[in-house]
Amino acid sequence: MHIAHLTSVHHRHDSRIYHKMCKSIAKTGHTVSLIVSDNRNNERVGGVSIYGIPLPSKSRIYRILNAPALIYKKAILSLFIPGLQVL
Repeated sequence: MHIAHLTSVHHRHDSRIYHKMCKSIAKTGHTVSLIVSDNRNNERVGGVSIYGIPLPSKSRIYRILNAPALIYKKAILSLFIPGLQVL
């Protein structure tokens, strides 16, 4: 099963989200993706694929209003439609 964890608040190596949840699920054999809004490159660490969403503004208001939609778009389009790249 492919499990995607989406967050617009936590950083990519958050102890609760990444270490306790995502890595634990990956150890059971599932494919796990973590999608975060941190403007960093994609990486695979500890059996978890981490996708960074670029946000053009560091404004908290912008992040609150726009990050959830950008993260959802990334999850649907690039993770569940193989081969499709979302910028």
